Amino acid sequence: MKKAKHQRGDRTTFQHLLILVASQNAQRLVERAITANHLAKTLRGAARATAYAVKSEALVALNDKFPQILILRKDIQTPKYILIRSSLLAFSLHAPAHRFRSRTAA
Repeated sequence: MKKAKHQRGDRTTFQHLLILVASQNAQRLVERAITANHLAKTLRGAARATAYAVKSEALVALNDKFPQILILRKDIQTPKYILIRSSLLAFSLHAPAHRFRSRTAA
């Protein structure tokens, strides 16, 4: 009775799974940021601040996990904010500049 040999080419590796779901994860983070932004615009007070915090956290996570697909630019009209864009994911949002200091371009 022979033991079946596992060939690496036949198995899906964890690294391969990460590559497969990366675009879905990036899109989910963008959707979370956009939804929080829309919601924040309808709220007032602490709820509004919380919604904007959710947006910022989603954008920070997107920047941490997928920096290669983002363009970060200083916004000259609002110096405390930056503009985060991605043509690949088709979005553009503002976020507090202090959360992204290391990658902000002029």
